[in-house]
Amino acid sequence: MSKAEDGYLIERFLEMLVAERGASPHTVENYRRDLLHFCAEKRIKSLMDVTPEAIEKYLASLHKEAYSPKTIARRLSALRQCFRFLEEEKLRSDNPTVTLETPKQPKSLPKMLSGEEIAQLLAGLEDSEQPEAIRL
Repeated sequence: MSKAEDGYLIERFLEMLVAERGASPHTVENYRRDLLHFCAEKRIKSLMDVTPEAIEKYLASLHKEAYSPKTIARRLSALRQCFRFLEEEKLRSDNPTVTLETPKQPKSLPKMLSGEEIAQLLAGLEDSEQPEAIRL
């Protein structure tokens, strides 16, 4: 298959996302960009010939280029869903993403108010005669 045929398969996949899953235009555009980025890799000849090793190398290159874990996870999600679609449509006999693990997302700490923000919050409540403000 050629890159043009890959583009056709990607468009079919994106059409399915809209028609069957109600994907938003923003989601569709992100997935299009992610899939085209993957296909632009020099090592990728065609979506029909992709191996799990090729995807692992691609993900490693994203990590090396300092993409965030969230971006890498989204790109892997786009690949997973696309290859699942190709397999369900009987265009591929396998799904090369089945054995791949999603990158771990770093845990974020809860956001805390500064002392000044707490004082402003309490000051705002003192001026109110509303029952909720008095209770709080």
